[in-house]
Amino acid sequence: MNIGNIEPKHALIKLEGVPVDFLENEAIVKHILLSVAHNINATVVKYDSVKFNPQGLTVYIVLAESHISIHTFPEIKTCWIDIFTCTDKMECEYGIKLIKQYIPHSKFESQLIKR
Repeated sequence: MNIGNIEPKHALIKLEGVPVDFLENEAIVKHILLSVAHNINATVVKYDSVKFNPQGLTVYIVLAESHISIHTFPEIKTCWIDIFTCTDKMECEYGIKLIKQYIPHSKFESQLIKR
């Protein structure tokens, strides 16, 4: 879909082999996502997290341009991350590179979809 001259982008990221202590660390995960948001020129409106029992974590950041979210599954050492933008201002491709750099992993998959 093209909104005027804007072509929304959706980055889908999967990381496997992520250390369990990382996937359970709410403060570090929030810090990383907020850092990514800042570095890709996103405008943070609100952010929050939910820690699940016995394990797992979801952190979401509402952006003026859309959102960033992560869902962690420590039991399989995996997390999924979405970066969605409705503006050309945000640099989704750079966000993918930052996630790959910031989160320790053994396997990394990503795709960028134009919506």
